[in-house]
Amino acid sequence: MRHNAVVLLRDLVRTSEAVAATPRRGTKIAEIASLLREASPAEVPVVAAFLSGELTQRQIGVGYAAIAELLAGLGPAQDDNPAQDGAPALTISETDAVFADVGAVTGAGSQAARRRLLATLFGRATPGEREFLSRLLAGELHQGALEGVMVEAVARAAGVPAAEVRRAHLLGGSLPAVTSAALTAAASAATAPGPPGPTTAPGATGTADAAASAASAALPSFGLEVGRPLRQVLASSAGSVPAAFARVSPAAVEWKIDGIRVQVHVDGEQVRVFTRTLDDITSRVPAIVAMARRLGVRSAVIDGEAVALRPDGRPYPFQVTSARVASQAAPPTAGDAASRGPVPLTAFLFDLLHVDGSDLMDLPAGDRFTQLAAIAPPGLLIPRIVTAQPEQAADFFAQAIAAGHEGLVAKSVDAPYRAGRRGRSRRRAFRTCSSPRPSGSSWTPCWPDWPATTCGSLEPSAALTSAIPSRTRSPTSALPPWPARTS
Repeated sequence: MRHNAVVLLRDLVRTSEAVAATPRRGTKIAEIASLLREASPAEVPVVAAFLSGELTQRQIGVGYAAIAELLAGLGPAQDDNPAQDGAPALTISETDAVFADVGAVTGAGSQAARRRLLATLFGRATPGEREFLSRLLAGELHQGALEGVMVEAVARAAGVPAAEVRRAHLLGGSLPAVTSAALTAAASAATAPGPPGPTTAPGATGTADAAASAASAALPSFGLEVGRPLRQVLASSAGSVPAAFARVSPAAVEWKIDGIRVQVHVDGEQVRVFTRTLDDITSRVPAIVAMARRLGVRSAVIDGEAVALRPDGRPYPFQVTSARVASQAAPPTAGDAASRGPVPLTAFLFDLLHVDGSDLMDLPAGDRFTQLAAIAPPGLLIPRIVTAQPEQAADFFAQAIAAGHEGLVAKSVDAPYRAGRRGRSRRRAFRTCSSPRPSGSSWTPCWPDWPATTCGSLEPSAALTSAIPSRTRSPTSALPPWPARTS
C-alpha cells in the first residue's frame, strides 16, 4: 500500500470505502489499523484525523455553500487510475497542507483565495477523492468509523490494550495526537538496533513486544492538565424511566438541561471554558467565568451545562443558548426579551474531575459529586436525587418537564469518569413529542420541519434523539448526493 514511502489519498479513500461497506466492527478495525501501520510518523495524525471525519486544523472556514460553489465550477474529475496529464497522485500530507493553507488565509479577498487553493486540490482529485474530500470538509463522512472503532484500531496498530488508548484520548482530547505518540514510539522501538539474534528479525515476537512496550510507555504522557480540555462522558438513551433503572440502579438522577455542555478549568485567576467539541468559548461566557472565580479553589476542572434562562428561571429555546455561545449577543427574536440585549448563560454543575491538585476521575461518581458540593453553592448544582425507586425518579422527571427542561439523566453512583463512547453507566430519558405540554412551558419537543405524524408517534428513546435535525448546519442539495445528517 505504500507508494514512494508515502500514503496516497486514494489509499485512504479506499480504506474509508472498505470501512463503510462492512457492518463488521472487527473488519472496520482491521482495515483502519492496517493503514495506520503503513503511515509514516508524520502521516499518522493525518490518517487518524481524516478517518475520524475531522481535519487536523479542526476548522478552516469552509462551509456547505463554499463546497457546493466549488464543485459546480470544476471540470470533470480525472480517472481513478494514473494521474492525468502526468501530475502526481495526491498524498494525504499535501492534502492536509492545502487545508492548513486554506485555514491560514485571512483578510480582504480571503474567500477567493480559499476557493483557488481548494480548486487546485480538487482539480487533481479522482471522482472518489472528490467525494471523500467534500464529505470530510462538510463534516458528513458517515463511514461507520465511530470514535470507539477508531480507538480500537489505534490500539491494534500499536499493539496495546484499547483501555490505554481510550484513557489517553480522554485526557489528551486529540485522538490524532494520541495516535501519533503511540505509533511513533512503536516505530522507533521496532527499528532500533538491538543485539543480534532471531528476535531482532523484522516481524519477530521480540521486536513486536518492544514496539508495544514503547507505545504503552508513551501513552501515560497524556495526563490531566488544567487548561487543556478533556473528552467528556456521554449518556445513552433509555426508552423510559423504568428502562433506565433496569440498567442503572441505584442511580443519581439529574435534570437533563437542553443547553451547551461546558467544561470549566480554573487555574488561579485564570479561567477557561470549553465546549463538548473542545472549542474555547471563554470570551463569550463572562458570567460563567465570574462564577468560577468565586468558587474559592486554587485549581479545578468542572463538568456542567450552560443554558440561557428567562427571568422566571425557565429556559429560553435552545437556539437562544446556541446563539449566545456563538456571539456576544442573542439573535433578534420579535417579542422576546432575549432580543433586547445579551442573555447571560447560567451554569448547572454536575461533576468534578480535579480540585486543588488532586485528580478525581477514578473516584466513584458519588464521591466526586460530594466534593463538588463542597466547593459550589447549592444554586450552581444540577437538581439531583439518589434513588433506587423508579417511581421516585418518575416524579423527579415530571418536575424537570414542568420546569421546561428535557427530562433526566440516570447515572451510576459508583462509576469512574470514562469518556469516548456512550456507556451503560449513564442513561437519558426524554419526554415524548405527544406528551402534554406543562402550562406556560417554553420547551419545544418537535422541530418545525417534522411531520406531525412522526412527532406524535415517537417514544422517549434513541429514536427521539436520532430524529432531531442538526442544529448547527442545514443540508444542501447542491452537494454530491449522500444521506443528509439527522443527528
